[in-house]
Amino acid sequence: MATFALTRLPAATTLALLAGLANAAVGLRAVSRSGRIGPVGLLWGGVGLTATVAVPLVLFADYSLVTPLVTIGLYVYGFYVADPPPTPGDWFVGYVLLWPALVGGGVLLGGVEYALRSTFGVAPPGPVV
Repeated sequence: MATFALTRLPAATTLALLAGLANAAVGLRAVSRSGRIGPVGLLWGGVGLTATVAVPLVLFADYSLVTPLVTIGLYVYGFYVADPPPTPGDWFVGYVLLWPALVGGGVLLGGVEYALRSTFGVAPPGPVV
């Protein structure tokens, strides 16, 4: 009997994935209203919007890395806090399509933080939960 894949993941990873999926649902709902992104763009954006939130949260939970959370901060500020909020014709569409740069930047920041903390022994990286 097959079991649901999320039940085999650690709790923190499951929560991070669910937060990423919620982010994707909200973001893609806004973008899809314009009709300016086709089905491939929506799929690509869905993966990206999920990864943009889930990857930093997993790095935080598993390694206590704080710097990758900058990517979540950029997203929350740019989409939810900025006044006026971006419309699907603005930079947000580019963000949805160019998410690898944002996720890669967060992972790079996390790598630098991990190296510095490991080298100098200041708050050595380890699981938060």
